[in-house]
Amino acid sequence: MPIRCSLPLCFVALALGCSTPKTPSEAHLLAADSALHREWKKENTEMVTEALPLLRAGDIILRTGADATSHGLRALNQKNPTYSHCGIVSVENGQPWVYHSIGGEDNPDARILRETPERFFSPQFNEGGGIVRYPLSDAQKESILARARQWYREGRTFDMEFDLSTDQQLYCAEFVYKAFVQSGFPEKWFSRSRLGGFEYIAVDDLYAHPEAKIICSFQYK
Repeated sequence: MPIRCSLPLCFVALALGCSTPKTPSEAHLLAADSALHREWKKENTEMVTEALPLLRAGDIILRTGADATSHGLRALNQKNPTYSHCGIVSVENGQPWVYHSIGGEDNPDARILRETPERFFSPQFNEGGGIVRYPLSDAQKESILARARQWYREGRTFDMEFDLSTDQQLYCAEFVYKAFVQSGFPEKWFSRSRLGGFEYIAVDDLYAHPEAKIICSFQYK
């Protein structure tokens, strides 16, 4: 039987494999220096502080991960390679929260996360971030957020196969996409990407439509 491999995952592996090799000690020092540099630089913390009051319920929140896997995932964006990850903003008792689906070492059980936007945007782990907003009715917002919260409570997990045909497991862009379209949002407003015969939703497919308003976009120094 042939080995089954999701095309996006193979693509990411190829992208990572083409990076310049470094010894473990060199890679560790570069990552540590870069993270410390971003985390403690005043301009970067100010970018996060300025972005937080802009968040509204139903916004799509974006970030550019600083790790090698995130750089590989950005290659799956065929229109705009800026962002590697996304989530949905929910405002609860006046406090914004981010619901998003992620796997990897930082989330070993791969369950959908609910965390603060400060952590989501953290310069320690990211190179930048952004916020996108669609014109949503109150009913659409309520429905989108109800789904995001429900999937979080159910403990749905990250989809390592990038398979759009199933709902029990959801990768990040799929999580946002399905929360929107299953709430009556026009599916045609989201584009789709293809590699060979494989069709998927990339992060940049979520904001390619002219009605997607870029509220802010920032890159850490």
